[in-house]
Amino acid sequence: MVLLKKNIYYKIIFLSLFLLVASKSFAQEKLIPRTIFTLETGYLLSGIKNNGWGLGFSIEQQIINFLSVKGTFSHLTFVTSTENVYCATVGLSLFANLYPFGNGLDKLYFSGGCSTDFLNYFGSGNVPDIPKDTVTSLIPIIGWKQNFPKFDIKSLQIRCLIDFYTGWQFIIQDSHNLPNDLNYTSHGWFFELKIKISIEKKH
Repeated sequence: MVLLKKNIYYKIIFLSLFLLVASKSFAQEKLIPRTIFTLETGYLLSGIKNNGWGLGFSIEQQIINFLSVKGTFSHLTFVTSTENVYCATVGLSLFANLYPFGNGLDKLYFSGGCSTDFLNYFGSGNVPDIPKDTVTSLIPIIGWKQNFPKFDIKSLQIRCLIDFYTGWQFIIQDSHNLPNDLNYTSHGWFFELKIKISIEKKH
């Protein structure tokens, strides 16, 4: 009987210590949310693919262990399929991301948000009568973000990550000034695999 009581006491002490450590770890996660600045190399690759160039970056802010918000800015300048007509774009987007595993900004995630692209056409060719367009889309996404080991440079942590995702693009605004054969406003299912470089300040 005495041995049984001791076992119960040990279990209670062990459980109390476990809950204390877990609660402190969770509190620390909430007190030190992650903020990640990411260079979006996919825009550069898209620009090169279309005989142009591009750049993009995003900032993702962790709110709690399972949730973050992400804003993206992008720019592309590329050659359209209309001779001597070029397109310059500025893109802005805002997304909310849910990470069900609770591993921070890593692994499986569900995302939803809005993206708007402002397009301007120029050149010596057959430029559309209205040389600009605005495309706004609602985009739900499911993806997997794989972070690789980081390395430190002074007060920053640099890491490479792979972001594989699929989703559906619902176009809710399109002024239809695009050249007929330019598929920039493609909609429906899409699949993306992007290599990103993230920069994070040390805590």
